[in-house]
Amino acid sequence: MRLGALFRIEKPVIAMAHLPALSGSPRCNRDQNIKHVIDYGQSEVEKLVAGGVDANMICNEDDRPCVLKAGLEQVRAMTCANTAAAPKDFPFGLDFLRGPIAALAIAMATGAMFIREAVSGLYESDMGLWTTSAGELLRNRAQICADNIRLFYDILPEFASMPGARHVAQRAREPGKATD
Repeated sequence: MRLGALFRIEKPVIAMAHLPALSGSPRCNRDQNIKHVIDYGQSEVEKLVAGGVDANMICNEDDRPCVLKAGLEQVRAMTCANTAAAPKDFPFGLDFLRGPIAALAIAMATGAMFIREAVSGLYESDMGLWTTSAGELLRNRAQICADNIRLFYDILPEFASMPGARHVAQRAREPGKATD
């Protein structure tokens, strides 16, 4: 699928609204509840859409330190925020830090059109060694009938580096040999 079919423009500007720390995160403000996260997300998305972007994403950027497997409390909070903040009649997606399977499930539950995730490779980062699997994500996508959700591969995630000899350009051409 060409980008123009999804975004109505071939080179879209995709903005990202960063949510405050979600439930379960050490950075979560326990004096505020999910309503604060939802209100914050809605406000950020409204500003970005009003600014003229072509699409919007929502991300749990403040859930640090990241975990390599999403907790149900994070999935619940992100689903609530994405449902409430998703602009109507406007392309939107999400990024769930270090959780491509969670991102896909949240996208399916909320009507998001795409996700952006690191889905293939081995990385070293402040979280230690971190492995992703395009095969696992694509199998999960088939299991939950989410073929309509586009996958954007983050081939060199921020705060991580790649061990080994493959150059980033090689990795860009080979994310699990997926055609998406």
